[in-house]
Amino acid sequence: MKLFCFVYRFGCKVKAFFRNKYVNSCYTSVLSSPPRILGDITINAKNVKFGNNVVIYPGVYIWGENIEIGNNVNIGVGTIIFS
Repeated sequence: MKLFCFVYRFGCKVKAFFRNKYVNSCYTSVLSSPPRILGDITINAKNVKFGNNVVIYPGVYIWGENIEIGNNVNIGVGTIIFS
């Protein structure tokens, strides 16, 4: 059981690593800090701009072009952003 838990946690960390790399390659930061991503999200957008201190919760969908999200924003579970 411990081995299963270890493998599961390792898989989650690898998945989060690649998810963050993908999101960091898709966005343009208005300031310096990348968004904090706390779960699975879907980005099907071009030219997404995030401000400082942005937190994205699981189940968020971002579609469209030229989306700009300001500073100190929390995007809640299941939010759909379309432009």
